[in-house]
Amino acid sequence: SLRDCSIVCIPSLTPVWMTDGSWKVFPSRMRFRTAGVETRTSTAASTIDRIIDQFPPDRQSQVRVMLAESLRGVIAQVLCKKKGGGRVAAREILLTIPAISNLIREGKTFQIPSIMQTNKRIGMVTLNDSLLDLVDAGLVEPQEAYMRAADKTGLAAALKARRHDVSFLGEG
Repeated sequence: SLRDCSIVCIPSLTPVWMTDGSWKVFPSRMRFRTAGVETRTSTAASTIDRIIDQFPPDRQSQVRVMLAESLRGVIAQVLCKKKGGGRVAAREILLTIPAISNLIREGKTFQIPSIMQTNKRIGMVTLNDSLLDLVDAGLVEPQEAYMRAADKTGLAAALKARRHDVSFLGEG
């Protein structure tokens, strides 16, 4: 759970790294102290929204600008039940490029997944792509991946396209 908002209210918010559905804020190279806060989010965009939403509405515009200028990346992960027991992480990786910074600054974080899709070549990975890779590798059942997906419609279509068993969807 997020603790006191003043913990987050520091001049530097770089980078934000997510592990097990939490995010941590570390100081930039320049100055300032470390602050750490946890929240339960499963995607990079929802993490950014959650950070911004923790501030009073009259400060959110300023926080968007600060975050847009200082954020270097977000790694979000969800743990999936592995075939045969145990767990395996599906990771979403967001790298901050000018287009991402602009979306954060303008409050259009809902468009982040489309930018991630078009920037796979530089290392960005959507949660659905990561889940699909785990299914393709035989590590996770298609139904488990579907349950963990943020974009269930997109993952279902991708699973069908790759001829995975989607009988759990109940479609003819």
